[in-house]
Amino acid sequence: MKHTKARKKTDKKEIKATQNILERLKEKTKDVRPTQKQIDGEKYLQAKLFKLQNPEVERDPTERQATIMFDKAEAGTKAFFNTYKKKSESAVDKQAQKSNIRRG
Repeated sequence: MKHTKARKKTDKKEIKATQNILERLKEKTKDVRPTQKQIDGEKYLQAKLFKLQNPEVERDPTERQATIMFDKAEAGTKAFFNTYKKKSESAVDKQAQKSNIRRG
């Protein structure tokens, strides 16, 4: 627990420092066209900031986590397309009923 708090504290300091550097870099290049070196530096700082703010993204998910993510995605996809499937089925049913009424 102590290690976690200490790590979070150092991460917060590093995040703040990186944000300050990014702000200074953006202010410096605001009115002037940035050089390629400055652009690369900004990209590097943004990537570093993202990794610091989202440390869980770096690690690959465990098998269980991957299965859960896949199941959630499947459930969302089924729910999304289910409405279109129902609409198309009802449209086909209505058209069949109309053709039966015309024939009958």
